[in-house]
Amino acid sequence: MKIEAFIRILNAISEGRRKKSHIRKMAGLDWATLKIHLDALVELGLVREVEDKKGSPNYGLTSKGDDAIKRSRSLIELLEKR
Repeated sequence: MKIEAFIRILNAISEGRRKKSHIRKMAGLDWATLKIHLDALVELGLVREVEDKKGSPNYGLTSKGDDAIKRSRSLIELLEKR
């Protein structure tokens, strides 16, 4: 499901900047799925790409992405109480 993949990616990035390989492992996604969803999250303004000192791409949450992950966690908490 698309929303679940988005949340898994946002959760993986929420602890700090990550490389694609780390995000993929933490989110448990294959490369093709990660690329599609990560590109969409960047386009939506939830995730931003930044270069590390070596010029390699890393990904971090924007303030909009941080807000989205907090809201999703609140919703999950609420639903789990039922």
